[in-house]
Amino acid sequence: MKTVLAVLGLSIIASPITQAQPDDDRELWQLWHSDTEQVSLKTIEHDNMRVELSGGPVSSTFADENSRRAVLDIFIDEERVHRVISKSQTKAPGYFSIEFQDLVADNQSPEIILTEYSGGAHCCTTLTALIRSTDKNWRKVEIATFDGSGKFEDIDGDGYQELLTPDDRFLQAYASYACSYRPWKIISMQTGKAVDITRRPEARSIHQSYLDGLSNSDGEERCSSGYWPAYIAVNAYLGHGHEAWTEMLESYQPKDYAFRDRVICTDPTLSFPKCPDSLKRSITYPESVERDFEEIGLWDAVLFNSGK
Repeated sequence: MKTVLAVLGLSIIASPITQAQPDDDRELWQLWHSDTEQVSLKTIEHDNMRVELSGGPVSSTFADENSRRAVLDIFIDEERVHRVISKSQTKAPGYFSIEFQDLVADNQSPEIILTEYSGGAHCCTTLTALIRSTDKNWRKVEIATFDGSGKFEDIDGDGYQELLTPDDRFLQAYASYACSYRPWKIISMQTGKAVDITRRPEARSIHQSYLDGLSNSDGEERCSSGYWPAYIAVNAYLGHGHEAWTEMLESYQPKDYAFRDRVICTDPTLSFPKCPDSLKRSITYPESVERDFEEIGLWDAVLFNSGK
């Protein structure tokens, strides 16, 4: 008798399904947009474990035509022990990927990373880790969702990887998408959870490297309203926030269009569209940065931290 499994709210049949194996990218696209039930995308192996990634059908009346979900099957000694089906769906087979990464200390095998990309010009990449407790017991932990590309790096030399992602809080907050600067946000897997360690001492080398790149920027880039918040934030992480803030105040040009005033609602209980004109006021570029840094808990590091 076939066993029906409920995975992420979807019903799937646990009996083996023959997967179509494309020979090239063109055939992959043809299979993806065909009636084939599952299309093989990638297989990775580690010792006696094999992980297969494929594109499976979307069982929903709201599914886009020819869209598929990522189906991830884990095999131990040729027995399938776990299956995960992604929440997202896409018409492009290249938007799903898998890899092994060592994220958790003392685990019996590396973690499986499922990467999903939503498509579109801006946004979003989602990384999910599958962490092995026993052969048939796996925990699914969403590490991060962000715009653009991240990378894994062992920042403290302990043999385990941290995830570096762009900090989207700085994206289009002060400038256009292309002119926005985003410092790194650093995620570590600790006790089975994704933990933000951006402001911890072990992250200093990453911030210093990013700052070195910013410091080599030419004068034109420093005239971008998107440059200074990232510059100040990274310096704050390194204990030089006050100096960076002072440098910004002395360098930016208030009359430049790039540093135009921002209009806010003085009543925090009202959304801006519902705010009457009588409660709106303009704030300067420095006021805007200060306001946002207070909101993300970084203003004290700017105000009081000094490397002197």
